[in-house]
Amino acid sequence: MFDVVNGAQILEKIKSFGLKPIYHGVALSIETISIFNQYDNVQFFGTTLPAFFPLAIAGAISSLSAELLHDFVFTLIPSNEKLKNIESSVVGMGLAGLSVGAALKIMSNIPNDEIAMTMLIGGLFYGANELIYNEFIDPLSSGALFAR
Repeated sequence: MFDVVNGAQILEKIKSFGLKPIYHGVALSIETISIFNQYDNVQFFGTTLPAFFPLAIAGAISSLSAELLHDFVFTLIPSNEKLKNIESSVVGMGLAGLSVGAALKIMSNIPNDEIAMTMLIGGLFYGANELIYNEFIDPLSSGALFAR
């Protein structure tokens, strides 16, 4: 009923569902704060938080959602092995755009006509972060930072 899981598979899941979303959250919050100059504390659902916190949560949730879809939904689609990484990245970009747009709208009440640009920028940031993570950080996808 249950498959036997080895240590390498457990480490891969920790990395996919823990380290990668944290990286995306931190990177997305730093980039968004830099572009939109949101450095002050913000009121977020009645609580005063540093500006980076809601953006980091938004980035981490979008990354975690994309990873969950990659591992548990896209694998169920027949003949989808080649496309599931691309699908996961596109979904992650869309979710990041939506979550950054929503977080900035709640935090700073940006004008409605700027939301589309904000969402586009959030999605592009996610795509750039995904490329950086896969090319330079993740050792299993030939990342240089932790390569042995």
